[in-house]
Amino acid sequence: MSLPPTSSSQPPSSPPSSSRVPSPIPHAAAPEDLGPIPYFPPPRKPGRTIAAAFGAVAVLAALAIAGGWWFVGNRLDDEIDSLAARLAREGGKLEATQRTRAGFPFHPTVVLAKPAVVLPPGAPGPWSWSGEKATVAVSLFAPNTIEISFPGSGQLTVAPLGQSLDLAIDSESATARLGTAPGRETASLRLAHVSVAVPQGTVTDIAALSLDVSRAGALPADKHAQAYGALLQLTGVTLPQDLATPLGRTLDQFALEAHVLGPLADSFDDGAFRRWRDSGGTVEMPRLLARFGPLAVAAEGTLALDAEMQPMGAGTGHIQGFAPALDALAASQAMKLNDANAAKSFLNLLARPPAIGAEPEIT
Repeated sequence: MSLPPTSSSQPPSSPPSSSRVPSPIPHAAAPEDLGPIPYFPPPRKPGRTIAAAFGAVAVLAALAIAGGWWFVGNRLDDEIDSLAARLAREGGKLEATQRTRAGFPFHPTVVLAKPAVVLPPGAPGPWSWSGEKATVAVSLFAPNTIEISFPGSGQLTVAPLGQSLDLAIDSESATARLGTAPGRETASLRLAHVSVAVPQGTVTDIAALSLDVSRAGALPADKHAQAYGALLQLTGVTLPQDLATPLGRTLDQFALEAHVLGPLADSFDDGAFRRWRDSGGTVEMPRLLARFGPLAVAAEGTLALDAEMQPMGAGTGHIQGFAPALDALAASQAMKLNDANAAKSFLNLLARPPAIGAEPEIT
């Protein structure tokens, strides 16, 4: 009897179709060409954008300031050249040994080494000036105003009453300003701590000096319009020892304001003054102040020219301190004591009754 075959002798049976290992998935077909893929940069941070904007504005502002400094500096050079040419044509001069630029970025400046100015014949004065250095500057924020500085030592030559006078001037601060106002041209001068010496060697010290002048842009049409104006102020003027007076050596204050009314041409010759007189021109002086030692004077008035071209005028004045001034004259023997006392008595009769604590005043 034969036995059935064992499992080891049976051939391996095929696995059911459901348990077969699937074949690999074939590669998918290449996608259709859609062109280049656009690039979207990541968004910038707001801080970087603002900084870039500020940087661009700063660069443009720097270029504008540099251009303005260069342009205004060239204009200053042109104005100086134009003035020098005009003075030369009229018989004067304006010259310097060297010219340089300064004042970057907001104050274009032309620096003149050893400048010299001579006004032509017929100009007010006449006068001339030379110094160590002068600067001519304009602020970009006020382009219609020219500032001139000339500190240090200088030589001024003037001819009052036809007599030439040479003055050596040394100032700690000296500035001038040229500008324009509606319908007028203006100029101002400021000096501080000034020493003025004449050739004989006597020295006058001035604590402060200011001069403001103006001129109409066009010749006035009638006698009531102002052609010129001037205001001169001095403080702390110390006279030389050989010019000492019984009232002392110090003029504490001096001020003079004057307005020229009427059509006075700037030629300032005899014909111009005659035409000005004939048109009714006058000089109004609304302020004249002086304080010298104990004496104080204030006055105002009007001047004109008569038929002989001589000045005439009328005005009012106020005088204080006449009593101590007369005492000083008597003490220095400039006048007799009896004469000083008699003058005080007479002036006291003319004086107005003073307010409480005030000095008698003569009007």
